[in-house]
Amino acid sequence: MAQINNEYVGSVYLPYAIGSIAAFAWQNPTVIKNYNLKPFFYLRKNMIESVDSLDDPALVAFSGYIWNFELCKWCAQKIKANYPDCIIVFGGHSTPESEDFLNKNSYIDYLVIGEGEEPFTELLCALTNDKNLNDVSNILYRDAQGNAVKSKQRDITATDYPSPYLEGYFDKIIQKETEVDFYVIIETNRGCPYKCTYCDWGYHHNQVRCFPLKRIYAEIDWIAARKIKYLYCADANFGILSRDRRIVDKIIQVKTRTGYPDKFHVNYTKNSNQTVFEINKDLNKHGMSKGATLSFQSLSPIVLRNIRRTNMSYKRFSELMSLYNSNNIMTYSELILGLPGETYESFKTALGRLLEAGQHSSIIILNCYWLVNSEMGKPEYVEQHRIETVPAPIHQTHSLLPEKGSIVEYSPLVVSTATMSREMWVKTELLSFCVLCFHCFGLFQYFAIYLFNDHNIKYEVFYERLFHWLEANPHTVCGKVFSAIHKELVKASQGNGLWFYTNSLFGKITWPFEEGMFLEIAYNSEQFYEEVTGFLKQFNIDSPLFEELLSYQKNMLKLPGRTNFEFEYGYDFYQYFSKIYAGHKPDLFKRKNVIRITDRNVPGNWEQYAVEVVWYGRRGGKCLHTGIEQFYC
Repeated sequence: MAQINNEYVGSVYLPYAIGSIAAFAWQNPTVIKNYNLKPFFYLRKNMIESVDSLDDPALVAFSGYIWNFELCKWCAQKIKANYPDCIIVFGGHSTPESEDFLNKNSYIDYLVIGEGEEPFTELLCALTNDKNLNDVSNILYRDAQGNAVKSKQRDITATDYPSPYLEGYFDKIIQKETEVDFYVIIETNRGCPYKCTYCDWGYHHNQVRCFPLKRIYAEIDWIAARKIKYLYCADANFGILSRDRRIVDKIIQVKTRTGYPDKFHVNYTKNSNQTVFEINKDLNKHGMSKGATLSFQSLSPIVLRNIRRTNMSYKRFSELMSLYNSNNIMTYSELILGLPGETYESFKTALGRLLEAGQHSSIIILNCYWLVNSEMGKPEYVEQHRIETVPAPIHQTHSLLPEKGSIVEYSPLVVSTATMSREMWVKTELLSFCVLCFHCFGLFQYFAIYLFNDHNIKYEVFYERLFHWLEANPHTVCGKVFSAIHKELVKASQGNGLWFYTNSLFGKITWPFEEGMFLEIAYNSEQFYEEVTGFLKQFNIDSPLFEELLSYQKNMLKLPGRTNFEFEYGYDFYQYFSKIYAGHKPDLFKRKNVIRITDRNVPGNWEQYAVEVVWYGRRGGKCLHTGIEQFYC
């Protein structure tokens, strides 16, 4: 069984999907009697070696996702060539649920549709007992004439699946790979009540089924006993159920007692509620929160109608931002670029409205990918919205650089719709990178907030003017990296560009474009601020306020090894911005004060800074100093 994952700076996810399927299948007496389960294949860098090590396998099953699907197909073809009688099974989110896919890929024998535990087990039993394959639920196979056939389909409602952790399926992996930090995935429930057209989750599995709390609590104890630092919960809408509070209480109790897990990351319910706030308040208190999700995907009514999505009200979002900010709880908001009905203007407006509501620390821009098993994947939906895609190379950011000659993963990237041309798509991407890099990472955050609060200059106006300035000044530090990314995006819109940024100065891993841009600018921050002074002066801020605000902006930027220093101001910037983050509209007063930076969590070199501050800290606005003391003169 293979679930191929990338490695992240010495860390890798345990292969939860195939572990779960194996744990269920090997409880069946027929499977136990007739099949011998070999060690899992899970590391991408070892796959060629793993395939070569096979010794006349009877069956190989692949769990396919967008980040491993091409390598899965390559391995499967090689196995079939070496062992023609070996049965090849494909399942997972990226495996198309279509007869056409099976017909075009003769080396694949069976496709498992949807959740895999029960269909895969039934298939193993049917192959052993030579039963009618149509009696196996939720699979695609070939009939006697070689034609692809879909078996009977049924909803899966079970919740009593055995845990791969508790059944010991990962113990040997952890014992063997002593130099690797493992990430762990758990589920507390399955299913999603929403039916967003771009997603293949709720479209097929809209009934939410809860796993037993006894199993979940035991898994949390298992994780702590093995000193796992990072726990990811794969629920679609954590916090949608009241019992989720109890699960978090258990995690915190175990962390307090053992020190593990260190971080807990989840997908929170689409429309955030009081339960989610209380969960994040508790996690934040114990240093475990990875940020609360306050997402929209789009703020355009047209787009929301097209994707069958409803959002919380903008008023409610503003209230939540004030609540979270006043409690020093980090949040992040997601938008998806490329949804049908979106335009450059509507997306620009959405970015501005998120900032106006107080979302300054973390906006995540996700690209819209065409998922074959979603409603958007249907031909009639594509035709209706004139969706055009290109094969975009997929490489998971923050993972090790792909080796030369390695298999490249691709996924259909939406680059054009009836309302957004490819040129508009590139322009919208670039504006988004401006907001993420210069505002959320903090390079211009204080300037933009001051201009909005005191000069009524909308955020989208400020960053659009910056966008045009960058285009006109490609010789500057920021203009140079902006121009390089622009060229990659143009190529990407034609299906040729790279989708990650690299610089060995920041480690041997890949970065999203906005993080790469920020790192390059931060590395040359002195030159950067000298070059952009002329741009900032266009907004006619009176001197000496301008000079002091520029100094404050520069000094509050967290840089490697820069801590334990102080500076004096004639304006009370610290209280002014603190009140704005809490949802107020204060005046900026003249009052002499000293700001002392006592932030002890500042790495001393650029590689460590890139990982700990930019990667780990982007959802909490960690690129700006937080360890601050203020004294009035």
